[in-house]
Amino acid sequence: MCYNHLTLTSTRVPPQGYTSITSVCVVEGLVVWGTNTGTVGTLQLSPPFNKVISKVNSACVTNVSYHGNHVISITTEGEVSQSYIAWDKASLLSKPIIKIDYKVLSLQCIDDSLVLVTALEKSFILNVETRAEIQIGTKERKQGVFGGCVLDRHTLLVARPGFRLWYTGSTGHVIKTLQLKPVLSETAILSVGGERGLSSHLPRGGVINRVERVDDKIIVLQCAGDVFCILWRLLNLPS
Repeated sequence: MCYNHLTLTSTRVPPQGYTSITSVCVVEGLVVWGTNTGTVGTLQLSPPFNKVISKVNSACVTNVSYHGNHVISITTEGEVSQSYIAWDKASLLSKPIIKIDYKVLSLQCIDDSLVLVTALEKSFILNVETRAEIQIGTKERKQGVFGGCVLDRHTLLVARPGFRLWYTGSTGHVIKTLQLKPVLSETAILSVGGERGLSSHLPRGGVINRVERVDDKIIVLQCAGDVFCILWRLLNLPS
């Protein structure tokens, strides 16, 4: 069931034979989801509330992302597919892109051809047109659950060990390394628990498990059991 808080209406997503939704992406007034049987669906959150549901793969879809009327999805088998949403035909026109051998944690579209991939082993940029893997930075990192997010089509944030973030370009070039432990002591930082200035409680060598851009003022970081809302200005990003 999808609820639109602007129109106070609900739209039921038909089951279509699958048993569970395994991944969800909400962007540009659209909900995109994947299921445990390889189905991908899309639903517009405003009138006429069009929805499209199609079989993309036989394996469980673990991540979905959307950009420019295309859906990028990946399965438990590491199979990446690109699907064009044909609203007039109420179908997804899908094609396989590549099989990734890494344990993928998340993927986010940068533009129509580039996708940020965060995996257990490393983070990288995937070009879905050339199937090339673009390395981010020059230093490898240890295996773990490290987050990342797309700020815009030109810049990304990628987590590094020790509460650090790489501020990078979409070419993989690292523009700046952000040291977050001093930032997390600021009173402008608010944790979900309501406390402020929690840097003294953060474990040494900690990991930023998830990074999310909320809007032009705030990003959200998840570090183990702690979630922090951070004002952009505290990061001193290059202009």
